[in-house]
Amino acid sequence: MAKGFVLPSELKHNDLLIDGLSGYEQSDSFPLAYLQLFEALNGFEAIKLSIEVPSGITFSNKKLNAEHNSIFKADYSWGIALPSLKMFVEPYDTFFGVCKTLNISQAIALPMSQFSLIEEEHLRQIYSEAKPSTLSKVCILGLEPSYYGCLLILGRSALSAGARELQILTNKEACLPIQMQQAEIQASPFTLDALPSNSNMPIAIGSSLSENPQDKLWEELLVGRQNPLIIGANLSKTIVNDEHLLSLLPKETCLVLDVNDLDTSQEEPFEQILNVQKLAMTYGLNFIALSNRTYVCLASGQVLLQGNKTNTSLAKANFEVLTGLVLAMHINTQLSNADKLSLATYVYQEAITLCQRRCKASIVLSDEIIRSISEVLDTLNK
Repeated sequence: MAKGFVLPSELKHNDLLIDGLSGYEQSDSFPLAYLQLFEALNGFEAIKLSIEVPSGITFSNKKLNAEHNSIFKADYSWGIALPSLKMFVEPYDTFFGVCKTLNISQAIALPMSQFSLIEEEHLRQIYSEAKPSTLSKVCILGLEPSYYGCLLILGRSALSAGARELQILTNKEACLPIQMQQAEIQASPFTLDALPSNSNMPIAIGSSLSENPQDKLWEELLVGRQNPLIIGANLSKTIVNDEHLLSLLPKETCLVLDVNDLDTSQEEPFEQILNVQKLAMTYGLNFIALSNRTYVCLASGQVLLQGNKTNTSLAKANFEVLTGLVLAMHINTQLSNADKLSLATYVYQEAITLCQRRCKASIVLSDEIIRSISEVLDTLNK
């Protein structure tokens, strides 16, 4: 031990050691005496519990001193309100043990085994091994005339991500402008009879079909429908705050959601994600939740996190690019819902990063992101 540093002998006779020296925002390195303390404590047989993060891990760590055991190695780690991202990343993850997040306001402990990273190597493997699908057509719905632009963005994104045929069902006034701007898209007036008869064909709803959530049109459209359904961000903000509409959605429907559209938008980002997780489990739905980071919240309660990348392009139009990606990924019926949503999320973030690098700007336009989608998908095949 360092000169003048004496380890209390009583520590050796305790059944539980609680480590609370470090925290989420610990940025400075520890003095040598502390590192030696952590090394000594790691040799004790007591159960070791860390609060927030095991001491010795700092946010300025550029190199981990794991070789001389100078980080407290916890059997259990309890986060307060939100998890440390380092618990997901090698080699930090080996120091956390069994992780839980304590949601103090609700007095519950959430098992962090439900949270995991979206792994790039896994996506490369499933994407390169997936066999070509015979399904290539997708459908987009939306009746609000002022939102036909978002339907167009959604459609262009789906075409860039692999859809070969695309039908947009909208109001009569919007059909001609859509057709003039994108010849590959077939735009037709919306009727229930015009909906795809093929139950495997993915359908995205990009804007509202009716301003009244109690309108029977919603019930006629949604109840009993077998098609994979994707709800765009423009409509999700209405649905997530309406229990009636949520109850109408078929199980495994995917919603692209800006968490700021929740009624609980004043809460901290991670608390918002917990609310989305609760919605997913309660109604059997899947969400891509856009917050300070991008999360995939599955009906099973599993939450997948898109790396350590912070969202820097939060324009609503760009969220429709993501909706189009999700729609296109549903063409491949071999992939699980988790893999479809993970792929869409990964490609979306990588395309934004590529555009930002090219433009040397943090804010990029949806058309620029769409043009980068095929390039990102090509890298997954290499």
